[in-house]
Amino acid sequence: MIETGKNIVEAENLDRNLKKLSAQRELYSRAKSTLGWQVFFAIPVTLGLAVINLYLEIELERNIEWVVAAYAIILFILDSFIIDKSISQRKEKAAKIQELFDCEVLQIKWNKYLVEEKPDSEDIIKYHNLRLKRKKEDKLKNWYSEKIAVIENNVAKVICQRSNVMYDFSLRRKFIVWIIATGVTSLIVLSIVALIKDLSFRSYLINAVTPFLPVFAIVTKQYQNNKRSIENLVSAKATIQQVWSEVIESDDKTDIPELAIRGIQDRIFLNRKDNALIPDFIYNRLRKGLEEQMYFSVDELILEYNENRK
Repeated sequence: MIETGKNIVEAENLDRNLKKLSAQRELYSRAKSTLGWQVFFAIPVTLGLAVINLYLEIELERNIEWVVAAYAIILFILDSFIIDKSISQRKEKAAKIQELFDCEVLQIKWNKYLVEEKPDSEDIIKYHNLRLKRKKEDKLKNWYSEKIAVIENNVAKVICQRSNVMYDFSLRRKFIVWIIATGVTSLIVLSIVALIKDLSFRSYLINAVTPFLPVFAIVTKQYQNNKRSIENLVSAKATIQQVWSEVIESDDKTDIPELAIRGIQDRIFLNRKDNALIPDFIYNRLRKGLEEQMYFSVDELILEYNENRK
């Protein structure tokens, strides 16, 4: 019998596969860094300009309304047509490298019609080396729980896929709360500035509405992308649960078809390619707790499967 679980545990820790994880993490980090600067210029700088304009008008009877308005409009255009495109390209490249990792570790056939060409080896080693220069150590070993080594068929692959989906799902549910809080807080700050100045409608548009444009663009986009990711993950989870129920309720020991596993993987790839980025400081803060939940869930699934195989 093919020892699927054992093969996964061995393959995930091979040097060539760890380099793939390192490369995709570097690409995601670079995309997140770009996003971080985008958020910085859109929120703190915009709010800072609004406060400076208020100070100048109260203390010196002068203002920089045209600077605030021009800055907000230019930033809005740059975000929409240049910065977002750069972030999207890095995310897609990272998603393809992670897809290659999954296909090789979980022994899933590459879907060239959906994912297109495999990532170049030159890109993998390039971003792996860049990662090593910036960060000496990454916790990349045992990407999937070692406990799956006891599973001898394709059930091990589905357990790993479920780990991917549930980890991302839990992370995004927490992050979407942070997104909403950021948008509301920014709007409140700008509205307070407007109230303090007792603005006319024209001045309100310049000092509150216009500065909020880049903030609104980023917050709305992040909210919609995360909401869409969560919906995709819920759908993927439902598909996995259906496959899992069929396995548990089956009276024989028929293995899960490769076609079903590839179908689940397609959903995972599409979500990775299109999902919104989560800042590293939030990810690192939540990571330990989410990993504990993931490992516990894997243990429970293995226990459920083994009990139903008796």
